[in-house]
Amino acid sequence: MKILVILTIILISFPDSQLSAKSKKNDNGVGPLLETEWGQGGLYQTFTPKITKSWDSEVWLGQAYLGCTTVATAQVLKYYGYQNIKYLERYQEYSNCYPLGNHLRSGLKGEDVDKNGVLCIKGVAKGFDFDSLVSKLPDVSIDKNGDGKMDKGIFKKFPSKKRKGYQKTAKFLYQISAMVNAEYGGKTGAAAHPNFLERLFEQHFGYASDGSLSKRKNLKMGDL
Repeated sequence: MKILVILTIILISFPDSQLSAKSKKNDNGVGPLLETEWGQGGLYQTFTPKITKSWDSEVWLGQAYLGCTTVATAQVLKYYGYQNIKYLERYQEYSNCYPLGNHLRSGLKGEDVDKNGVLCIKGVAKGFDFDSLVSKLPDVSIDKNGDGKMDKGIFKKFPSKKRKGYQKTAKFLYQISAMVNAEYGGKTGAAAHPNFLERLFEQHFGYASDGSLSKRKNLKMGDL
């Protein structure tokens, strides 16, 4: 329950386009604890499935948005930096595939999506290098008709010292979106059901059911 409460607070506090919780002081001397300023468009959507059919005037062709739920979830995971490798290994082996409901309508395509619209995420069994994730990705303008060029090759335009961190951050957000069974291809984002959020924290990352980090002195999600 505490997991859902904290995500709800984050979601209603920031606009859909970018969920920012940069540390800053307020009148009481304590500000938000998160230092990430992540969004769901631009470089952040580099690895998501591509929308090839525009079924509505508000739907752009090109890479799908991550969804604000994904961004909020990823920022909480980054903040605590906790993961249980055994849980992630089990996820990779048994639970890493799910059908995309918008597959036919949006013509979703991607290297992790098969012809039947089933997405199978890869590369999470060994866990995530949280320290390599950057607090914010550079702004990249999105062209309604050229959004399809937002692929991983775009990172080559950045200095090599920063490129790896940018790529890892974008890939992490995509992997988290898939792990919460995000429904890509919607009008303004990618919806995720609350049940999948609880499953992500408890069954895939090894958080205790009360939101605490097992083996880390009972630190609670509610402490954020």
